[in-house]
Amino acid sequence: MENSGSVIGQFGRFLLYVGLQVFFLRNIALYEIGFCMLYVSIILLLPIEMSGVLVMVWGLFCGLAIDVIYDTMGIHAASCVFMAYMRTHVLRANRPSGGYESNMQPTIASMGRGWFLTYAATLVGLHHAAVFLLESGSWPVFVLSLSKILFSTCITVATLVIIQLTLYRDPHAGRYN
Repeated sequence: MENSGSVIGQFGRFLLYVGLQVFFLRNIALYEIGFCMLYVSIILLLPIEMSGVLVMVWGLFCGLAIDVIYDTMGIHAASCVFMAYMRTHVLRANRPSGGYESNMQPTIASMGRGWFLTYAATLVGLHHAAVFLLESGSWPVFVLSLSKILFSTCITVATLVIIQLTLYRDPHAGRYN
């Protein structure tokens, strides 16, 4: 997973995460309020220097793929594009004092645990807020939507961290913060 900045690497990650979402995570829920939406890592793990427009295009395709399979009428597409749009702002707000290195991937191995948790939790929380608030469509279920946002964000981020710690290796061994 080292050279995932290439188009082929990105497409491979797209197929992997959408496949995992559809075939393994689709029907798994914690008491119908906690869902793991691992497919959002397609957007999270795009190279930091990738243009915002291209990130939003990836978000649109990612969300459309999930919408077609889940039959959710654009909820995931809208949420993924929103997440992709917000990614630039979150990266800017979390920029290290020395800035980002070129060709940097936003992973625990390259950026550290604290940075990655802040980055992932913020973007996943925004994505999940968009999904569940669009899905609910009304105020009477607002508290249930908030519960879904909170639990699903925790489950998704925990899964992302586990995957990061097992699959992505630090090229500068021992750099975990």
